[in-house]
Amino acid sequence: MLQSNEERYRAIVENQVQFIDRYLPGGILTYVNNELARYVGMRPEDLIGKSFYPFLHKDDLEKLLAQLEAFNSGTTIYKS
Repeated sequence: MLQSNEERYRAIVENQVQFIDRYLPGGILTYVNNELARYVGMRPEDLIGKSFYPFLHKDDLEKLLAQLEAFNSGTTIYKS
């Protein structure tokens, strides 16, 4: 039962048209779905372990970093 639930969950997540990702506080990707990888022109496995910050517009990155710093005081935040 647990295996079939996991398979169902993975099928739902992998086939979403929305971007789904998980990342560490420093922006390092730990998971991306196929749609996000397709959007940036890379394979999901090539994005894991990389920062997603370079994919953001400069103005969006500055806003995001400010929000992350507010939520994660004391955590080193990647800045390019």
